Amino acid sequence: MGALKHKWTDSRGIACFGVWEKVVWGVAILWCLSFTILAFPDFSEEAPGLASLIVGFDKYLPVFFLIEYILRIAVSRARLRYIFSFMGLVDLVVCLPALLPLLGVDEASVLYSLRIVELFCIFKIIRFNRIFAPFAQIFKSIRKELYIFFGLFFFLHYFFAMGIYMAERKAQPEVFSSLLDGFWFAAVSLTTTGYGDVVPVTVLGKVFSGFMLVLGVAVVAVPTALITSSTTRLWQSRKLDMIEKAAKQASVAASAQLAASGEEAHAEQPPHSATPDRGAPAHPGK
Repeated sequence: MGALKHKWTDSRGIACFGVWEKVVWGVAILWCLSFTILAFPDFSEEAPGLASLIVGFDKYLPVFFLIEYILRIAVSRARLRYIFSFMGLVDLVVCLPALLPLLGVDEASVLYSLRIVELFCIFKIIRFNRIFAPFAQIFKSIRKELYIFFGLFFFLHYFFAMGIYMAERKAQPEVFSSLLDGFWFAAVSLTTTGYGDVVPVTVLGKVFSGFMLVLGVAVVAVPTALITSSTTRLWQSRKLDMIEKAAKQASVAASAQLAASGEEAHAEQPPHSATPDRGAPAHPGK
């Protein structure tokens, strides 16, 4: 087991099965395709045999992912780091339809209520895909700014939801029947969506709505600017790295070529002829 842990783990100590990851990718893609096919309402009537086959395939796939999750925990050297990582949580959620029936939960209710977990299967496709690696670097570089922004956003969301609820609950008790209605109106207003299903009628409610609409512009602009600037810095850094790498390779090639030309010139130079001794007479016979 110790040899497997060193063979099937990455630099962080988290399980990575090498070429076997492609099998996991393939199964995840098939699960997404089966979920998509079964979403068509007329498919079961037009092809009942194929539909029943896909349903059976779809039913037992969580068992495969449960086995994969257990293997990843067993192989990983940093188990807690994997379990509480984003992909570890995704792996756990995806195998819940197979795990909960083992704990005594009714299988029918589990399979019906946890169908939504199949949507998380798409995250398994991008586990070790290099295409999505830059996105992880982008969000990692601005994670502190995003924490501050979303903390401020949730504070404003709660403040305006409570304010609009207290301002409108008496004037529109059927519309703002609970604080959840205030949260919905605040979310719609702060994101500048504006469905128009809920409209304030009191003066205080309109004041709160006006502030929410103005701040909603900043809510949309701030994360967009952060992501854009981080993306620009990333690509500029990669471009500079490519230029430095190319310049280094050119320098090494030029040095090698210069050394080779020096060796060739040294090999082609004729041997030096013996020079007469300056102390001996020029004409010894005289």
